[in-house]
Formats: sequence, structure tokens, C-alpha cells
Amino acid sequence: VLLWQYKASNVYDVALLPNGNVLFTQRGGVKEVSPDKTVVFEYKTKSEVFACQRLANGNTMIAECTAARLIEVDPKGKIVKEIKTQSKNKGHTHMRCARKTAAGTYIVAHLGEKAVKEYDADGKIIKVFKTLWKVYEAHRRANGNTVASGEKGAMEFDVDGKVLWSMTSADFGAVN
Repeated sequence: VLLWQYKASNVYDVALLPNGNVLFTQRGGVKEVSPDKTVVFEYKTKSEVFACQRLANGNTMIAECTAARLIEVDPKGKIVKEIKTQSKNKGHTHMRCARKTAAGTYIVAHLGEKAVKEYDADGKIIKVFKTLWKVYEAHRRANGNTVASGEKGAMEFDVDGKVLWSMTSADFGAVN
């Protein structure tokens, strides 16, 4: 049973917020929409956007792929922080998912580089996790490990970057 629907194009990241609103990326930026379909927050950009995250302080972290940056914007849409991301791949393959961690660092999936990078609050790379394929998602687990998934599978790294396990699409049978 369909409970709610909102028309948007090129949606890659969606979050149901505690207040019942939905935060999502779309072509041209990020929106937050209430259950009655009122737009309560919008950030517009010419960059491709593949990730957004509502932060505990009420700001929103946005990953602007083709602009090669992470930004935090306040509820009025004003940029209050910018982190330049670093990869040999520019444009459409620069990055996909990004998340701010509880420690205040940023985990970024650098698609074309086949790597997950962790940036400190000032934008310095502090860790690099090399993946076996183009990586779309990367998340920090409560135990400090990092899980990455992508084009051909998933893998988990410990805090030192050692691969703990990996699965490829072949492990899933018909799923590709």
C-alpha cells in the first residue's frame, strides 16, 4: 500500500526525519518536504548532488559531486561550512554517498577512485580505504568499522583499514 509519494527527479539519498518530513536529494539540489507535501527546506545548486544528511544541530550536510565539496547549510539555506573533497576523478565520478560521523569527520565514497576517504573537520584526509570496485556507499558503524558497498559488492574495514570481509555480486547469485 502506497502511503506517501512526492514527484522528484534523480533522487539518490532519502531520509525520513524524526518530525515526519522527508529529506532527499534531487536534480538541482536538496529538499525537505512535510507529509502534506509542503516544501519546508530547499537548497538549489548546479552541481550533481548524491548525498544529504540532517545534522544534530539542525544544519544539513550536502555532498556536491561535480563541485567537489561537502557543505553544511543552516535551515535558511546559508552555507556555514565547506570542505573541499580530493580525488583524481573529477565531475560525475568524483563522489557518491557522504556522511558526517559522530566524531565530526566526514566519510566520502569516491566512486571513480574506488576508495572511501575520511576527512577531518578541516578537510584534511585522515584515512583512505581502497575498495575492489567503484564505491557508492560508505557508512561508519557504531563499533568504528567502515562498511562500503558499490558496483560489484560490499566490504567492511576495521579502524586501521584492514578488510574484515567482502562479498561480491557473484556471492548473491542472480543479483547484479
